[in-house]
Amino acid sequence: MRYNLPDMDTNAKGLPPATPPKQDPNTINSWVTPEKDSPPQLRYYCGVTAVASGSGYLSLFHDLGADATLLRGSGEIEWIRKSAGGIDALTALLRPGLASICLLSESPPNGFRIAQSGFRLRRTGVDVVVTCAHFAKWPDNQKDFDDMARSYSCMKRGRHVAVQDWMVEYDCVADYMNQLELQLIAVHRPWDLAIFRVREKPKGDEKNTVIDWSQMHFMPEEDQGKLGSKGLWWSVGFNLDDDEEKFRSDWKGFFHRQLDSVQNDIRRRYEYDGDHPPPLKFLRAGRRTVSFGGLDELVGTGFPHQQTHQVSLNLSAWYGRSGSMVCTREKSDVEGAESQVHVHGLIYGGSSASNYNVMTRFTRQMEGWFEKALSFDPDLEEHPVDFSQRFVVALDVDTAAEVDSTTVDDTVMIDA
Repeated sequence: MRYNLPDMDTNAKGLPPATPPKQDPNTINSWVTPEKDSPPQLRYYCGVTAVASGSGYLSLFHDLGADATLLRGSGEIEWIRKSAGGIDALTALLRPGLASICLLSESPPNGFRIAQSGFRLRRTGVDVVVTCAHFAKWPDNQKDFDDMARSYSCMKRGRHVAVQDWMVEYDCVADYMNQLELQLIAVHRPWDLAIFRVREKPKGDEKNTVIDWSQMHFMPEEDQGKLGSKGLWWSVGFNLDDDEEKFRSDWKGFFHRQLDSVQNDIRRRYEYDGDHPPPLKFLRAGRRTVSFGGLDELVGTGFPHQQTHQVSLNLSAWYGRSGSMVCTREKSDVEGAESQVHVHGLIYGGSSASNYNVMTRFTRQMEGWFEKALSFDPDLEEHPVDFSQRFVVALDVDTAAEVDSTTVDDTVMIDA
């Protein structure tokens, strides 16, 4: 099935939303916390626009084309384009997002199913795909975890394929020229991270976008407080589940959690309310999309066991978005040099307690594990790093003391 999706800047009746008030396009919102009296921003799978004033603006999903341009414009995009410094500057910021992939898992005898999102990464000639580990339900005891990990790494549980394209449909995988054959080589259950080796590449793969190791940002714990100062954040991935009943139910819950003033803003701008959600095509399911928003490092995830590598994000996501890359721009240390786009983490899931989406933040502690996973010769079958150092079921005592929990929390609203 092909999706014919409408422009996102229309309301439920097909009319443009109300014209937003004029503002300084370079002004970035100061994200509010639930404890403050000011109206809460729109969260859950609909965050707020990163540069829009007011409390009732939805963070939309925008198609990201093959040349890193946004295929449809909207009021939100106009604001973000101005904030970025123009259309060329915005295109440059979004170009690394073309490394985004859709992960498909083979489920014999039913063929492939769409699992979640991820991105391509390259380090010293080694090509991998990075995503969340919860594409599978991993046991919490060592033996069962190891057995399951070995069966995946030996490719006894069916094929895993990454499709690097602007649209993906699980029922026509064979039709995609731009697909990669994968092999699982590392899983870190406590951090919910998985790394796949790229075993086979498509013809002409040299033209495909890949995140370079230098674009990965592993932040020290002491610098976490600087995250909120970066302003614009964005995520590139695939919304893959378009279940209308689930969408309507989640929208209704989301809408009624907002203050009356926020609900009124949504009604006025979009003509949506609890009983009249956006059309299902709002999600742009199966398309490579980008959503914009911001981050407030002061807001907890609402999970029972808060982990230091998880932070709340104010941008839209939905089922299948797990594993999608989260980016922001870093100022260069060289005077006059342009800012660089860095990948800070992955979308992990959503919290019904905080109404935010949650990012797995890449930390300095994770860097060593990534390096071990990527320390292999692409021309050799055998991985030189011991299995136990790549497949981790729980943190050791010394490491566990640095974090709040040694298990991956199951309170996830965005699932694979």
